[in-house]
Parts: sequence; structure tokens; C-alpha cells
Amino acid sequence: MATIAGSFPTDLSIGNNGRKIARTSNGDLYVVYSKNGKIFLAKSTDGGQSWTDEDKIQIAPDADGSLDQKEPSIAIDSQDNLHIVWQGKVGTSIVYQIRYQKYNSSLEKIEDLNLTNNSDFHQEIPVIVIDSNNNPHIIWARAENVVIIQPDIFRKIGIIYATKNENSWQIEEVSCGSERIIFSFNLAIDSQNNLHLVRQSSIRSGPSVSSVIAYQKYIVSWQPTQYLYAEASTFVSLAIDINKTLHIVWNDRRGISYKIHPFSSESFVWSNNYCETGIDNQVYCFYGDDDESQILLNFPDGGLHPVISLDFNNVAYLLWSKFSSLEQKKFIPFQRYPNSWLTPQVLEVENSQASQLYPNLLWSLTNQPKTGFAFIFYGGGELKFYGSQDLTW
Repeated sequence: MATIAGSFPTDLSIGNNGRKIARTSNGDLYVVYSKNGKIFLAKSTDGGQSWTDEDKIQIAPDADGSLDQKEPSIAIDSQDNLHIVWQGKVGTSIVYQIRYQKYNSSLEKIEDLNLTNNSDFHQEIPVIVIDSNNNPHIIWARAENVVIIQPDIFRKIGIIYATKNENSWQIEEVSCGSERIIFSFNLAIDSQNNLHLVRQSSIRSGPSVSSVIAYQKYIVSWQPTQYLYAEASTFVSLAIDINKTLHIVWNDRRGISYKIHPFSSESFVWSNNYCETGIDNQVYCFYGDDDESQILLNFPDGGLHPVISLDFNNVAYLLWSKFSSLEQKKFIPFQRYPNSWLTPQVLEVENSQASQLYPNLLWSLTNQPKTGFAFIFYGGGELKFYGSQDLTW
């Protein structure tokens, strides 16, 4: 484990569950993060063992930006170009815009764009992926410029999709049907360059409002939305295995929920495979259509910020933040093999008494570990890197 950066506030809040760590073909690691209203890029050339000050690059704000830049996401293409997006205020703008930068392998900036220019709506929490033709695909939320609940929390009312083919950008709004508010989302791309978008939102049906997990696939256009009803869920995450199966996780009042879906099928049918908290405060995972259940993990206090990744052998790794009885948060990963989960394990980390927040796993279908997992997280006012003992590339 190694420290990437320090001096983060104890009340840190991150709303973007996009990937924030990526790896080049020669093994260099890059991490994007926000601190004090600026966006930084950190680099490690030794597999994450060290992150020197000389390798931290401030990429925002520039001369045209303000000290209000946050929520970055990163992806790397097959030529080792870095693609970075984030939300930031530009010039005299009072609303957030979506910023995009592209760097070559020598960290020379080769593209710098403000993808939005709309003074009526905030544009927030962008997530980026790269296809096999090295084209970027970006999803973000369009939010009303009306403060609700607390300052800097806005009502997200739509999803915007942007992609670049050859030399031109195309931007469109994704139809979200009767969804009223978007809370979180994530994006992944498969081996055929199809996009898979999952989001947590609310929909109105008559006088009632329901919380849902929504899924959409993009082939040549966005396909109709499919809904899975859930309980007040947040922070959805997904990964795709080499057998063309989606692995989706999120947290709700029951704990951490997990779904799989073989997206190669023409019709979308959720596998009846979910987790819920029983009266004994155990989390049960249900497989198939019978009443058999499997205790997944001891989870009496709920979980936050789940994230999932896969290695080349299709072993899935799930991490999240869990409250202990003393209000300490610990990461608890557990591995998924084709038919079962292994016993959960608490990671051994330095300063384990400090709160550990917002795990973010390194994963893309074209650059995933042969074995093991790697991720970043915040703990004790520091941004840290952790690689599992069995991590190989």
C-alpha cells in the first residue's frame, strides 16, 4: 500500500463512481483526483509502490477556470493516451460545465475542451470509457440550477451522452422515460464496442414514487430502458466479463445488492440473484427461483460506495465501506467465482482506525489484471493505493 496524496478534508464527499485509476500498456499507473478545487493527475512507474511529488500534475483550473473543479474520471486508450473528464466552472459561469482533456504518453496535452456551454443547467459527475477504436464515450448528468437539500446538491434530471468519432464530437440526451431524479450511474463498454449504462433513479407511477436501478444498452442507438426496482439505492457500479456477462452492484437499505445479466441474449431478463438483510442481520444471497439462500456476509450496519471489478479469469472483486460498531469504516472485499462467493475479508491497511471511504477499483475490459485487484481509497485524510498480494498483469 502507498500514499498518493494527503491533506484531504475529513468530510470528503464524492458523487462520481467512474473509474479514477487506469494503467498503460507498459504498466504505469495514473490516478485523477480533486483537492482544494483543483484536478490533479498522479503517476506511478513502479506498480503503485510510490507516487512522487514530481509526478503529480495539476490539470485544472487553467487560466479560464475557477477554483471549483471536481469529480474527475479517467480512461486510457490502446495508444496509451490519457482521457480525463471532470466538472468545473469556466470563466464567469455560475454553473458546472463538463471539461475534457487528452494527453499523449509523454503527458503532452493534445486536446482541451469545454464540452458544454449551458448557463441554465449544471452538468455533473462525468464518467468516461474508451472503445477499441480509441474513441471516448462520456456520460454525465444534467441538473437543475436550483439548490435542494443542502448547498451544492442539485436535482439531476437527465443524462447526456457525448462521443467523438474521427474528428467530430456528437452530443445527445439519453431518454430516461418517466425517471424524475438521477442519483448515480456508471458506464462500461464491451468487446463489440456496445455501451452499457446503469443508473439509480426514481420514477413516478401514479401518486407514488419508486426507487429503481435502470439499465440501457447502446448499439447504434440507445435501446429502451429496463428497470429493476430497488430500495433507495445509490452508487451503482458495473463490470463486464469475457463471457459477455454484466456484473452490477449497488447499495440500499438491505445492504449490498448484486446482479448478473448475460447481455448477449436478445431480451433483458435480470437473473434472480440478490442479497437482502434478514432479521438476524445477516445478508442472504438468493440464486435461481427456489427458496435456497446463502449467507453472503455479516453485514449488520449496512454498506456504502460499492465497486466491482473482474480479473482475466472472471473472478469478481467487490469492495465497499462498512460501518463498525464504533463508526469506523473498513473495506471488505470478497471474491466471486462462477458459482459462489468466498468468505469476506477485511483488508489489512495502515492506520486502520481511520475512516476508509470511496474505494475505486482499477478495471476496463481491455486492461484488467490477470489475477487479483488494485484500487484507490481515502483514509485518514490521505488518498491511498492498494494492490492485492496476488495481483499480476
